[in-house]
Amino acid sequence: MQNNKTTYTDLEDWKEIKGKLIKKSWEKSTTSYCAGGSEHYLLEIMDDELVLQFDQDLEAKLNNLAGKNVLIIAKKQEKKIPTPIYGSAPMILDRNFKPLPYFLCITYKIKDIQEM
Repeated sequence: MQNNKTTYTDLEDWKEIKGKLIKKSWEKSTTSYCAGGSEHYLLEIMDDELVLQFDQDLEAKLNNLAGKNVLIIAKKQEKKIPTPIYGSAPMILDRNFKPLPYFLCITYKIKDIQEM
């Protein structure tokens, strides 16, 4: 029986990360899927974009800081999303080219954010 709940595993402890906060609209991409839905936020660091996860109480603050250079306190997490039986979702294949029952993402859980 397949587990139908998304799970998170901490990969690092809380740390400060600097970058430009980008607000994105939904698009058919693994980034949108990992972010969990429609609009989402990324932290742009040089040529890399980190997918951000946050509690609802930070949403207004993120919205006000979109497009600005920020300092976040966040921890790196592995997000394991069950692959739906029906529908459209990214897929990971095992070494036998069979789909795994989950999709893995690396996200950053935000504890705090401030403008630089």
